[in-house]
Amino acid sequence: MYKRLLTVIMLLAIATGGFAQRYRTYGGTLNIYSADVPFFLYINNVLYNNRPLIDLHVPNLQNPRYNLRIVFANRRQRTLNGRVCSSSTKMVNI
Repeated sequence: MYKRLLTVIMLLAIATGGFAQRYRTYGGTLNIYSADVPFFLYINNVLYNNRPLIDLHVPNLQNPRYNLRIVFANRRQRTLNGRVCSSSTKMVNI
């Protein structure tokens, strides 16, 4: 009896772990915050926000790689260019 109970518990644990690791098809999100200067965001050379914002949330990113450009509204700040991969959480400046 103890062996069967242990077998059932192990099978349930393995099945739960399998569902926890499955691929999610709805994509990722990107959050960008600025301390005090509003900015425009370009994703693959297409303007994402029409007016400058201090914080921005971009949902449902489906592609594995994006080219980003952040242009600050006051033009005194440096423009940031970079690439974002969906498998990583960092932006690479170029």
